[in-house]
Amino acid sequence: MSATNVPYAMECREFEAANRELNAFVAVHHSSEGHPRQTDPSKGPDLALGCWCRDDRVTTVAVKDNIQVEGFPLTAGLAVPVLRCDESVSGTWVKWLVRQGLVVTGKTNMYELGYGAPGCGVPPSVNPWDHSLIPGGSSSGSAAAVAAGLCSVALGTDAAGSVRIPAEFCGVLSYKPSGKQGWHKDGVWPGGPSTLDAIGVMARDLDLLAQAVPSPGDGGEPDENTDSRTLPDSDLQTPCLGILDLEGEEVDEDYAVLLDGVRSWAQDRGYPTVSVRLPGLGSPVRDAIWKIFAYEYSRALESRLTGEARAVLSAPSHQLLTDGPKTSPEDYSAALSARRRFKHQYAQELSGCDAVVTPVTPVRPYSLVWSRAFAQCQEDDPSGSPIDLSNVEALLTRKTRYTAPINLVEYPTLTLPMRLHRDGLPVGIQIVSVPENENEMWSIARRMWQDIGPQRIRRDGSGQMHGSFVDT
Repeated sequence: MSATNVPYAMECREFEAANRELNAFVAVHHSSEGHPRQTDPSKGPDLALGCWCRDDRVTTVAVKDNIQVEGFPLTAGLAVPVLRCDESVSGTWVKWLVRQGLVVTGKTNMYELGYGAPGCGVPPSVNPWDHSLIPGGSSSGSAAAVAAGLCSVALGTDAAGSVRIPAEFCGVLSYKPSGKQGWHKDGVWPGGPSTLDAIGVMARDLDLLAQAVPSPGDGGEPDENTDSRTLPDSDLQTPCLGILDLEGEEVDEDYAVLLDGVRSWAQDRGYPTVSVRLPGLGSPVRDAIWKIFAYEYSRALESRLTGEARAVLSAPSHQLLTDGPKTSPEDYSAALSARRRFKHQYAQELSGCDAVVTPVTPVRPYSLVWSRAFAQCQEDDPSGSPIDLSNVEALLTRKTRYTAPINLVEYPTLTLPMRLHRDGLPVGIQIVSVPENENEMWSIARRMWQDIGPQRIRRDGSGQMHGSFVDT
């Protein structure tokens, strides 16, 4: 049984009640008025469009609120839509989904400016599995909406793991393309030469995920004649699967059990496996990523962020705007040179493998209170005790250890939830391939999902998530 066999049809009142607890949406499509309605951040979302999430095909899509959708305001995680963007256009991926017959349910909540933490002006999204925990970021609302069945699929953006990590924390699947093609990031605010970012998509099942991804075709921009990606019907003859060597990695034993299960599955199917060590998981790659991100993103923000928006920014966003411009053109050029070296090293390490499997993140979902404290939205926990933020930088760096390097080398990835961690929350894998092997990556994922993917995820009346995953 796959996750799609669970019924997710909901009446309007159920949809609204679930979202009031999750804060997944910041604006929704109003079925009777025919236009979007902005939610009141002080009261939480007030939704009017119920969602019928069919189990056999994609019908509705939620879109992260830094991606342009015609007729919708764009807030990028701020309390008011005061960003400079054109509300009369949609991004290429959004337009393609609409041409496929999907209804845009609404715009989803996100970390402020897609960076660091939830802002202070908008109630943060919560994890459907445990409302006291983060759903991951920055595509937090998209992941929560998919996990709770408030939409069929959702779009997010991913510059260092912002689609894959929320998908992991919320127990759903995700796909991030290489990001090399212009339409992979068309319509993403603030625009500019973002070489790390790419739009990604999340769903509860691999078939649904594939339906929301344009077929690669000739590699051009998808149009009205472009079909959805088709999952391969036949297996590769003898795909070679690389599995990350966890020796020396700071992960608990659940991750070793997870990867051992994948290795056993591959061997049972007669697939050869090899242990791999991905280059640059330490400080050199992090330094290159930060310099590229800071240089590109801070300069794009300069012309697209109004004075009113600047006045309501949280501390991490202010720091980005202050520190980002300090990255010089020389620093940026050196980071791009390092990027080219890492690409060569990754190509060598992955040569001979059709795909490589890693954990998504070594970090488990942490407290919303802690996340809000990082954004300086609050100083004490509910008991009145001060919140210790001494390890914040190390934690945030660790969180993207396995995801950020993949953006640097511009490889496509899929993530699959595979089992429950000892903490009772989902844990999954990241499947990575070089762009030329993307079809093989999808083929491996299809067989793995059929054989050892999760059996069931369900939402009870309170909006809490429960699940029983196949032991691998």
